[in-house]
Amino acid sequence: MFSRLDRRSRTLYLLIVLEMAAYGAVLAVFGSSLPRVIREFGWTYLAAGAVLGAGSAGFFLATLACGYLLRRFRTKALLLAGSVLAAAGLTLFARFPGPLPNLACNLAVGLGQGLIEVVSELEVIHLEREGKSRLMNLAHAVFAVGAIASPGLTAAFLGRGVDWQLLFPAAAGLIAALAVFAAAFRFPRDVRGFAAPGDHAGHGALALLRREPLLVLITLLIFFYVGSELGTSNWISEYFVVSLGLPAIRAAFAVSVLWAGLLAGRLVISFAWHGQRHERLMLVLAAACTVALPALLAVRAPWLAFTLVFVTGLGLSGIYPLGISLTGQHFGTGMAVGIATTGAGIGSFTFPFLMSGIAQAVGLRGGFLLFAGANLLVVVVALLIGRSVSARINRTQGGSSGTPLARADESPAR
Repeated sequence: MFSRLDRRSRTLYLLIVLEMAAYGAVLAVFGSSLPRVIREFGWTYLAAGAVLGAGSAGFFLATLACGYLLRRFRTKALLLAGSVLAAAGLTLFARFPGPLPNLACNLAVGLGQGLIEVVSELEVIHLEREGKSRLMNLAHAVFAVGAIASPGLTAAFLGRGVDWQLLFPAAAGLIAALAVFAAAFRFPRDVRGFAAPGDHAGHGALALLRREPLLVLITLLIFFYVGSELGTSNWISEYFVVSLGLPAIRAAFAVSVLWAGLLAGRLVISFAWHGQRHERLMLVLAAACTVALPALLAVRAPWLAFTLVFVTGLGLSGIYPLGISLTGQHFGTGMAVGIATTGAGIGSFTFPFLMSGIAQAVGLRGGFLLFAGANLLVVVVALLIGRSVSARINRTQGGSSGTPLARADESPAR
């Protein structure tokens, strides 16, 4: 998997993997500490949803802007800018009990994470072998490692009586340390101008979407997927407290179990999946989480609920990295990756508001039905992507448009 990477490219990949792990840890900190935040600060579900949604809104704005920012700034500069924003927001989060200051802090965190996400994925796309997704899946598997470790640390903090608010500046320190490493590292190449042979680099976002229905479908798939994944991660510990009666310390491990499923799936895909028809594997995974999440809502035994959370994680595991790999396989530019990742941003700030409103009105169980419906729509969109890719392959056999991305190591460093 790494044999074709030179020494500097391997170091870059290590940096990206560490960034993904830190990003996963930060994401899970919010979900695993949510029950304590709600109770100690006296927030309603609507207030909690607004604060969570602010981070998602920041992520959306950053990913939307990235396609254009990458025309002017190198990936290193955007990675450092994102790290500064995320670290600043985390340092100040939960320092004040009111929702508004925390909303502003989480907005900064989301802006930073959006920049880090797009930059990291664009760099991995150009390190990847033609048509493959193994490096992308492995990077996102390490994201899950951070998300698994974070709730365990949160539970340890809560169990020992340590101030839970210290979790957020600790996460900020991790982001800042990686930023120092990135600042000292010389990136091996400037990937901003690389494009698939179809030459999509010169088009704006709207023009590209009009020309490429496959990119629209991938963006839509990521929208529904992230809405379900992020929503489930943020609210699953609260569901275990309210619906199953578990204490907050034990309920926090539901987040770890979810991400353990994601980790297991991504590791298996990274090392065992050698195909290029990623849309077919996405369909199988989407079907698994579509069945598991409604089943979770029907059980009362905690051990069975934890098992179904794990299966849900397995189903969710490869959908996002495979979708991004498809984007790189057929397009390959920062604009295309930014558009696809913007689907994640829209989903991540739309679903928290919908979830909090439903939970406030009819309870958490009704809110989780929203995520189950999103999983079903992922299945539908995955089917449409499969048809679109098949038609694209048939249409372009022997041509250049839609062929795999040119290898990045064949382009000169700039």
